[in-house]
Amino acid sequence: MKITSPTFPAESRILLVEDNPINQELILCILESLELRTDTANNGIEALEALRSSTQENQYHIIVMDCQMPEMDGYAASIAIRSGDAGTKYLKTPIIAMTAHVLERDKERCSNAGMNDYLRKPVEDQALIEILKKHLLTSSSQK
Repeated sequence: MKITSPTFPAESRILLVEDNPINQELILCILESLELRTDTANNGIEALEALRSSTQENQYHIIVMDCQMPEMDGYAASIAIRSGDAGTKYLKTPIIAMTAHVLERDKERCSNAGMNDYLRKPVEDQALIEILKKHLLTSSSQK
């Protein structure tokens, strides 16, 4: 499946944090069709480990984070990232929440955890593309 999209910067790298294998595969298909390099983590603990072990050369430019996961959910992981637990280079990296919860208080909870944007599950191709355009095509996310 090839999705028509803008050309993202070649160095763009995504960390997808999702515990459900089916959701993970669907989102990976979209990201791969956009020719975006993507790594996966199954929970917040794995996400923090991936971020800590990344180098300047393989730094992530955006984090797509499920909110409800075992061991460490997306809210706790985002708070940890914003607190510097993943290193200072990720203090301002865009974190995109993914959740089936769509009430205004749910969006507010994501924002309070330090997430920059919000995707409703099931994730739709075009919604993901628009979020990526918003955050990857700006100079501030490519530092």
